[in-house]
Amino acid sequence: GRIHTVHDSQTPVPVELGAEFVHGVHPALWDVLRAAVLPVLELEGGGPDGLPAVFRAMAEAPEQSFGDFIAKFPAPEEVKQSVTGYVEGFNATRKETVSTAWLCREKQAADAIQGDRSFRVLSGYGAVPEYLAQGLDIRLSTPVRRIRWTPGSVTVETDGVETDSQVFQAPRAIITMPFTVPLDPEPLSVTNARGAIGTGQAVRITFRFAQSFGQPTARHLSFLHGDQPFPVWWTPHPLQTSVITGWAGGPKAEALAAMDEPELIRTALASLRAILDEDLGEPAAVFFHDWQRDPWSGGAYSHVLVNGSAAQSALAEPVDDTLFFAGEAVCPAGHTGTVHGALASGIEAARLCGSIK
Repeated sequence: GRIHTVHDSQTPVPVELGAEFVHGVHPALWDVLRAAVLPVLELEGGGPDGLPAVFRAMAEAPEQSFGDFIAKFPAPEEVKQSVTGYVEGFNATRKETVSTAWLCREKQAADAIQGDRSFRVLSGYGAVPEYLAQGLDIRLSTPVRRIRWTPGSVTVETDGVETDSQVFQAPRAIITMPFTVPLDPEPLSVTNARGAIGTGQAVRITFRFAQSFGQPTARHLSFLHGDQPFPVWWTPHPLQTSVITGWAGGPKAEALAAMDEPELIRTALASLRAILDEDLGEPAAVFFHDWQRDPWSGGAYSHVLVNGSAAQSALAEPVDDTLFFAGEAVCPAGHTGTVHGALASGIEAARLCGSIK
């Protein structure tokens, strides 16, 4: 749902406006990469230096918001600010509401699959759903407006953008869409999940310049951080190109919510120039997506709020052997917010409803 690859004939690499990185070596995703014969490239980069010590202490602390935890953590203020910026930006969340228990579970899940390693799909992440879609009857431009159900029967009402409205019926349904679509009646697990699972905000922008970067810092950077409205930037390093991507997540993205696209582009360019201490000139092309304004995803990826873990787990359980929920928000074992988490949750939902063994 949040893979959004753009292929531009003038841009030397696929432009990712949604998911970009393969985090670790989870088998649900790597089985697809191998089956589809999709080449990947391992990247460099990591989190701030103080992150491991923070997570070690957090694992021993009681459940609370990350903001409450980090306020009491014994470290220099600049370390606290750096780690907080990473947690909020990486998870597209706010320190005041995100659960420390969930952050620790997410970290343990990542450690189990070598999550400190990152890769890029060279042909673009869009090749993954394209491979999975082979042979399926997929209806595009058919937004779901309401799902009515009774045990053993599901009716899905849609609006056709290019066709007339349609109704689909089945004895079971696997639901992966955001909470914005009404379920009639709404199961208690969905009602409880509304107050337990947050949807983060994120804005990303990619610039293509006419020529490769002149300074070695820009030409070879993997990740660059700075206290700017767009605080994180990266290139397709080690591939040498004139393409660079900016990211704002969590509170940084929320601060951009009132800007229109031209102002966002100007703000992103100013952020890049300040972080690089270099003016790269005007970009030859701009690729942009504001996930917090995307009507189909309802925001960026998910995170769990304080004391929300039980409600998240309950959402993954079938309802009357009729409704089954999937997507990164309900992924088992803590892989929330990732492509491999979405795939793993879909496989589990298919197993629970008897579609696969």
